[in-house]
Amino acid sequence: MPPNAPANVRSTEVDANGRRVAVNVAAEAETVARMAVLRAEGRTLREIADTLAAEGRATKRGGKWAPETIRKILARAAVA
Repeated sequence: MPPNAPANVRSTEVDANGRRVAVNVAAEAETVARMAVLRAEGRTLREIADTLAAEGRATKRGGKWAPETIRKILARAAVA
């Protein structure tokens, strides 16, 4: 994972008491880092979506990458 990859990419799981617990998800952090690299190279959001799909990187729910989703993820990563 690149050194500037966001460390705060998380997924929620439930503990034995039914409480949500945040955990790091390395694959998601790597995908967000890849998005940032592609954007820094000047790629459009559509090109990033196509690249992620070509690389076999799945969305959290297994769907198709959408440019608007990538924009929102990159905006959140920039704040973190």
